[in-house]
Order: sequence, then structure tokens, then C-alpha cells
Amino acid sequence: MPLNYTSPKVPTKFDVLGTWLLGILAGQNRYSHITGLRGDMVSPQILGMNKIISEDAMRRALSRLSAEVSQAWLEPHLKKSTTAALGTPWILDIDTTIKPLYGKQSGAELGYNPHKPGRRSHALHTYWVANLRLVLDVVVTAGNEHSALSAHPGLMQVLGGLEQAQQPCLVRGDFGFGNEPFIRELEEMGQAYLFKLKRTQGVKSLLNRLLKKEGWISPGPQDQGWSVIEDKLQLGGWEKERRVIVLKRPAKESIAISVKRQSKGKKGAEPLQDVLFPDEKVQPWEYAVMVTNSDFPVESIGQLYRDRADAENGFDELKNQWD
Repeated sequence: MPLNYTSPKVPTKFDVLGTWLLGILAGQNRYSHITGLRGDMVSPQILGMNKIISEDAMRRALSRLSAEVSQAWLEPHLKKSTTAALGTPWILDIDTTIKPLYGKQSGAELGYNPHKPGRRSHALHTYWVANLRLVLDVVVTAGNEHSALSAHPGLMQVLGGLEQAQQPCLVRGDFGFGNEPFIRELEEMGQAYLFKLKRTQGVKSLLNRLLKKEGWISPGPQDQGWSVIEDKLQLGGWEKERRVIVLKRPAKESIAISVKRQSKGKKGAEPLQDVLFPDEKVQPWEYAVMVTNSDFPVESIGQLYRDRADAENGFDELKNQWD
């Protein structure tokens, strides 16, 4: 632990680390909660500590550690906990969650916050070993830095810190990662990726063309009714064509179409809303479009992407169960 004292009357590193560990194991998340541990005379003996230090001593000790020094100290330990899982083919999931803040904290900014609109927050860009829910790294940014651009440096740092034999067979992410600088850098590294595309005009034009095309692969029971087809697409911001996978399935629920028409009368009057129910002969579709440079068969892409939802379960555990 990169903590150095010069006074002989200060607690030892062992006491600082031991108190920190006991506080974490007890589910504490405030320095003041340490006071509740100080009556425990058994745990310090088990760990070989002299004593449980006070909350003020703990606060002063951790305040002496800079972010850079702490990161250099903790990163090797974090990597050691995940290295054994990277010897077999694995998938790296990128996902971002929002942490609402209720005090004056560094980086607390107004940004995308669907559950607490108007509340300042942090954005946590997290890099997972898929399905195992092992966290490779987390980059904490201000609440207004929630886009894929803010997740990019952390991803490159994670990939750059892995040996060749430990590289993921696929990097997987949601909307926002399919932009040219992001995917071009992964292609230059020889890294396979799978990202969902936003519903831009180019994606909608592709869908209109493919809906009339034959060659859709019928789904199996495990595909939840999705049909799939493969094509090439070059969006406006891309420098070349890339492989895209399109999935569609009939909409499960009845839909209504809202149409705006200008009301008669004064200039600037509010438009009226007309709700139209499509004829039963009209078939509405759900669809999703993914871009990838991998050589996975087209039939497997849908399930590969659906597996990404497991990252949301990991967030639920970290935020709601582990706090």
C-alpha cells in the first residue's frame, strides 16, 4: 500500500487496510459507520491487527493517496482476480450505468438520468467478462459524459493491458459504439466487435429494401420468433462498407399510429392528434440492426447480442444488492 508516515504515533498500514476491509465486509459506505466496529475485539486479533482505527484516522489515511498512485496499486490486484478466466474464448461487454448523487461530489453533473431526471450523477463505464459478471475495469466520469466517446479510452486501456492470448473473441456493446473512429480502431487492432446501430435514415433505408427481399432465415424455437438476414451497409459517417445483420419479428402487441394534422384557425395553433388503428392486413415489425466484422454465422448473431442483456443483471447486483 503506497502510504508513508513519518510520525511514530500514526496507525500502521496493516491497521488501515484491516479497518477498511472490515468496513467493506460489514456493508458500510460511510466513514462514520466505522465507529460501530470499534467495539469488536475479536476481528482485529483474527487479522493480526493492533486495533480498529477511528473514522478520522481512516479518512486522513486515504486522503493521502492520490488517484494515480491508488490506480497503479490496485489495478494489478484487480487483473489478478480475472486473469484465470481469460485463457479460454470470452466476450467483453461494454455497458454504462448512471449513479445518482445526493451531495457535493466531484464530477457531479446534470446529464442523462432516466430514473432521477434533474438529479446530478456520475456515469460508470464498465467492462465485463460476459456471463461470468467479472469486472475488468470501471471508468467513472461526470454525469454528462455518458456517451460511447467517454467509454472509448477505458476500453482501449483494458485491451492494451491484455496479452495476445487473453484478448476477447468479441467486443460487444449497445447503441453509440458503431461510429467510424471507434470501429476503425478496433479493426486496425484485429479485434472482432458486435454493436447495435441507431435507427438512422441509412438504417431505415436498408430495412425498407430488405423487407421485400427473399433469403430471411427462419427462426428456431430458441430465437424467440426473430428472423435474420445479412447484408452490406455504408453509412454516411463510415469510410467503407461493413457487414450488418438485420433481425425482425412480428410485433407482439396491437399498435396505434399517431398522426399530426394542422388545426384550422389562427396562425400557430396547436396541431390536432389523430390516432389511426392499422388494418389487420398490415403487419407491424420489430427490428434490430447490428454491425460486426466477426465471422460468426448469421444464425448465431441474434443470440450473441441478446446475451449482452446479462450485463444489466450484473449492474442490478452491484447497485441494488452490493450498493
